[in-house]
Amino acid sequence: MKSIHPMFNKPVLKTETKLSQERKKPITKKEGRKERSDKLKDVRILLPLEQKKFIRSVAASKGKDTTHYTTELLQNGLMNINMFDFIEVNYPIESEHKVCAKISKDYFKLLQDHAIEWDCSLRKAAHRIFINVLIKEGLARIWEQHTVTGTW
Repeated sequence: MKSIHPMFNKPVLKTETKLSQERKKPITKKEGRKERSDKLKDVRILLPLEQKKFIRSVAASKGKDTTHYTTELLQNGLMNINMFDFIEVNYPIESEHKVCAKISKDYFKLLQDHAIEWDCSLRKAAHRIFINVLIKEGLARIWEQHTVTGTW
């Protein structure tokens, strides 16, 4: 039976409609999907609760986010790593409190090199650098004054 309207008289190829409606399979990393060149690596630094609160308050007083401020301090330490003598510090293994730093691949490579040199984990190396930068910045003295007086 023919329709009066000519559009309904054309034969429809089922293969064409099926192909256009099929959804493409996403490419996985294994299949070769590229990683962003400016992707940042997360580094978590263990700190006691009091030190974490201190870092958060200092970051807030400077008008920065905690992660941004922590990243800045860690990158300063990694940039000037040859100028500082990083003393070994106590690592709070049982601490559940962390601050996060997001560093580029270049800084992450430097951190890996120092973790290998010091024969420790990445977190322990990041903690060592971070605490030594705090000491060099003079924030350790402010921290000590806070713990003695109980005020900022």
